[in-house]
Amino acid sequence: MTNWSSCINSTYSSLRAKDVRRMAFSFPQRIVEPELSRLVIQISPYHVAKFNELPEEEGRLNHEYLVAQELYLGGISVPKPEGVYNTPFRISGDARCGASFPAFVMELVSGKTLEQIHKRERQRVLDAAQQQYEKARRLGFVPIDECGGNILWDPTRERVFLIDFEYWVDVS
Repeated sequence: MTNWSSCINSTYSSLRAKDVRRMAFSFPQRIVEPELSRLVIQISPYHVAKFNELPEEEGRLNHEYLVAQELYLGGISVPKPEGVYNTPFRISGDARCGASFPAFVMELVSGKTLEQIHKRERQRVLDAAQQQYEKARRLGFVPIDECGGNILWDPTRERVFLIDFEYWVDVS
């Protein structure tokens, strides 16, 4: 069993466990990304929580947080990682509603996936993402699953964000 207390308090995060619980209870949660192996839920106007649905994969949350934190501190364009917190799950109609589970909490990035971007903008976004991947490689991190689904384009900020760090490896 993973010791979640070791990754709850990030030196770089302004959140505390009680802040996450308060946000998750006071904000009307909504599903941002439903997939078979994970579920991303908006828990505040500025944060999302990524839950892994398979208990044997809980260690990936900690790994994903630690990789995201290293990338963020290294100047790579990623959502700000806040930590792994025991987070209330409040999606009504779901069997898990009312329970709390470990979740990787990070900044909410409103953006478009590569598939949602107009074709004439796509190459510019891919070039910006490639620059971020190259910076990550220089830091010693390589994604095993480098693909368009792990890129978000925020048109408001004119900025690309790399996401989904569970399959990144440290090669330094």
